[in-house]
Amino acid sequence: MQLAEKRGIKEPQLWTLLGAALKQEGDFDNAVDAWRKALKIDSSHQEALENWAAHEAECGSKKVAIRLFERIVDINPTHAEARMHLGILLRQDGQLKRATEHLKISAELNNTDWVAQFNYATHLQQLGRTTEALEYLQKAQSLNPNLERDIKEHMHDKNTGSETMGNSNR
Repeated sequence: MQLAEKRGIKEPQLWTLLGAALKQEGDFDNAVDAWRKALKIDSSHQEALENWAAHEAECGSKKVAIRLFERIVDINPTHAEARMHLGILLRQDGQLKRATEHLKISAELNNTDWVAQFNYATHLQQLGRTTEALEYLQKAQSLNPNLERDIKEHMHDKNTGSETMGNSNR
C-alpha cells in the first residue's frame, strides 16, 4: 500500500485490485482504504464499489453496504446483481417496499438466473404473496434442476451466518 502511494499510482483499477488482494490477506482496513483511493480517482469505478459493498455486507455493515449498492445502481440501473444484493439488505433493514422494487427489477433483468428468481420468490413469500412467490419459485426451478439441493446448501450457509443466496454465477 505504501509503495503504491509512494509511486503515486493514479489508476483506479490498480487500487481496486490491491484492495481485493489486501482483503484476501485479511487486511480489511487497508483494503477499504485502497477502494477509497480508487474511488477518489474515479468516483464511479464500478468494480471498486462492488468490492467495497460486498465487503461491508459480509462484515455486517448494512447501512454502508446499502449506500454503496445504491451508488452502483445509480451509476448502472441495469446492474441486476447489485439490485439483488441491495434488495436483500433493504429487506434485512426492514425497508420492504424498496426491497421489493429492487428484487423485482433484479429478477426481471436476470430472468435466466435462478438465484434472482429464488430470492424474489422468497421475498414475496415472506410478504405473504404466495401466488406470485410460487410463480417465481417455479421459474427458479425450471432454470435449476438441482434447486432443492442448492436450497439445502443455502439453508446451511444461512445457518452459518451468510444471508444472501450467493453469487449468481453458479
